[in-house]
Amino acid sequence: MNPRLKISLGDFFEPKEMKIVNLSIASVSIIICLSFAYFLIFTDFKSDVIYGTKRIVLSVIFILYGFFRVYRAYNLFKMNDDE
Repeated sequence: MNPRLKISLGDFFEPKEMKIVNLSIASVSIIICLSFAYFLIFTDFKSDVIYGTKRIVLSVIFILYGFFRVYRAYNLFKMNDDE
């Protein structure tokens, strides 16, 4: 970054707009994580590569990460309403 310019992302985006972007990205990642966990558990998707215990562990990790993202998105949304 050029020290003479002193331009940051805060000059282009308001904090509320960034929260909307963060909520959108969180929503997409939640949908992707939970749907991939669903496909791993209930279908034969990638059963030739991921099988047995690895498949179950990966599904649990995706589910836990999806719930973690739901929790963070809820806190961000709640903080967005407070302002």
